[in-house]
Amino acid sequence: MTRVDHTPGAWPLSLGESGRLLLLTVVASLLVYGYPLTHFSLPIDGEFPDNFDQTIAFGRWGHSLLRAWLLPEPFVPFFTLLVALLALSLAAVLAARLLDLAGLPALAFTSLMVGFPQLAYQFEFINQADTLAIGYLLAITATALFAHAVARRGAPRWAGLVLATGCYAYAIGIYQSLVVVPPLMLLGRLAFATEGDPDATPRQGLAQLAGFALIAVCAVGVYLLVTRWTQAHFAVDGSSYLAGFVNLDIGLQDYLHAVAGQFALGLSGRQNFGLGSFALASAASALLVVLALARLGTLGPARTGYRVLLILAILLLPFAFCLTSRYALPPRILIGTNLALALLVTLALRRCDPRWLAGLAALLLLVHGARVSQLFASDAAVRQADVLMANRIVTTLYQQYPDFDPSRTPVYFHGGIANDSVHKLPDSDVFGSSFFAWDGGNNIRLRLFFRYYGIGEWRNADRDETRRALSHVEAMPTWPNPNAIQRHDGVMIVKLGEHRGWLPFSVD
Repeated sequence: MTRVDHTPGAWPLSLGESGRLLLLTVVASLLVYGYPLTHFSLPIDGEFPDNFDQTIAFGRWGHSLLRAWLLPEPFVPFFTLLVALLALSLAAVLAARLLDLAGLPALAFTSLMVGFPQLAYQFEFINQADTLAIGYLLAITATALFAHAVARRGAPRWAGLVLATGCYAYAIGIYQSLVVVPPLMLLGRLAFATEGDPDATPRQGLAQLAGFALIAVCAVGVYLLVTRWTQAHFAVDGSSYLAGFVNLDIGLQDYLHAVAGQFALGLSGRQNFGLGSFALASAASALLVVLALARLGTLGPARTGYRVLLILAILLLPFAFCLTSRYALPPRILIGTNLALALLVTLALRRCDPRWLAGLAALLLLVHGARVSQLFASDAAVRQADVLMANRIVTTLYQQYPDFDPSRTPVYFHGGIANDSVHKLPDSDVFGSSFFAWDGGNNIRLRLFFRYYGIGEWRNADRDETRRALSHVEAMPTWPNPNAIQRHDGVMIVKLGEHRGWLPFSVD
């Protein structure tokens, strides 16, 4: 039976009202992501038309299988991001139902969840935007299935637990950082339950957490088994994306100082551009902790401690991966910050007039929309500059070598050139970054970039051809000097910078 919220602005969250909430949540997401949805420019990684082997190597078999069976590569401008927003909105509505929210509080919660700009750092990698959002939906579904199973007995309970484990494992198989979302959702559900029932004891909640921990272990085990099988089946060597950021080769004191610094930046909203509103989550958690401690005499030490632990766990869990490195992690790894923000702000203000919560959510929606538009606009600006530079390079090449035959003469780009957008924002990760600067000059990416925009098509120089080219680059000037383009020993050389960039092979 659906609970009816009789507070001002509320409506019963029946199935029909869930549809209404979904529609409004989609509208909220369109307000935030309207610019990238309607103004496409090629993002980093989008130049690769097929990422199947790479994602299998990274252990993202869930993404690979979705691409093989349901959403074939390459991505589709507008459509791919639209699918992502629809799946994310569904996840937000399901989360609201799990929290027994209705009316304006439900809409405020879903708006905060879909609007927080951390997701922009995921959607920037457009080739995984839709699958990431589907993974988020599966992660929330895993918690919903677990909650459903806990309330059942016998075969229905076991069936629910198995399905929850499967959804959890598949979500991790899409993007490993999603591992924090199901426990975060369960913590939020338990925190809301304690606020709604002052007589609730910690025992039942702790039992659910212990049971879900077992589900999490099983899900990770299934994920690892499937990862090994898919890599063996497709004959792909395993590779870890996160391992590139793991660095613990320091003393304990330095490690603790570095991790504390990362947490401080994240909790204050200063880690990356657009994430400043997460400071509200920290403020909301502080308020909730103070209110719990103020009721210590009424609740008792056990219930008070339980509530405080739930609040702190919700706040800190999205930053769990910070424990793996002394360096700041890319914002796309911090999945769950949007859910934590929505949970804590909604929980802190749920007993206020819902119009106050809705007003705050509407204000943040506008702020988040502006920040997301700024991020994607910086990308659009630098991509226009990249296309202009690419056209100038090709024009200069043919002016100097009108007999150039791209089917016979390989091309070698030496080094990179800083071509970042003048609109690049501080601490904005890869937003506003140029293809010509990536990896200090990446020949594979540059070739695919030129091909995507129809500017040029050629073969990259192989190992021996690159070695021959390297014997000439030192005497050459760098671009934009026209003599930065020269042909030597059957190789067309374009010198963008002094230092050699990334190559897929060793030439030393």
